[in-house]
Amino acid sequence: MFSSKPGADTAPGARHTQPVFGELSTALILRGDALPCFTSLEKLFPSARNAPPRLEATRASPISLVIGREASRITSRRSLSILLRDVTNECVALSAKLPTLRHAIVVLAHPVLDARVALAACERAATRLHEQVAREHGDHLVITFLLLTDCDDPDLLARRILDRAAQPQATDSACALSWSDIKTVSIEFAAMNQFV
Repeated sequence: MFSSKPGADTAPGARHTQPVFGELSTALILRGDALPCFTSLEKLFPSARNAPPRLEATRASPISLVIGREASRITSRRSLSILLRDVTNECVALSAKLPTLRHAIVVLAHPVLDARVALAACERAATRLHEQVAREHGDHLVITFLLLTDCDDPDLLARRILDRAAQPQATDSACALSWSDIKTVSIEFAAMNQFV
């Protein structure tokens, strides 16, 4: 193949250039509750809420799934467990239908439970979900849970989610982070810092 920009893809550092905000090589599927912090994502990637993906299964490009859940009604560990089980079942079902699914990003808005309890439960759920998808479908699905208690910058959140969706799979497999964890650094960097 000939290129109008000879050497553009082989120049030093070409692999590490970031796509322009809004230009994403992966397909993005938005599902779940209509959270206010998703406004920026919905402007960039309009989609019908909770609509089953149609053509994404036939695409060759990677797919990232973003699920939003309003967690303000979750007042006990049991209700959080039920919510996490529902999200897990949805991710496993979509993983079976979408062979190019690479990332599942679950955003829990306004959790009222103690942050340490909620983060620990989400971390366990992320690890279990990653292992279940690997066991049942043989896929490496990167799972990210974001707990947003005080998200005051939806545009920054959208950029963080888009960066995570475009990230290669090999860096980490499962994590749970709060808004304060990702406010000043990328999700990838914050997830790697958890293991250091």
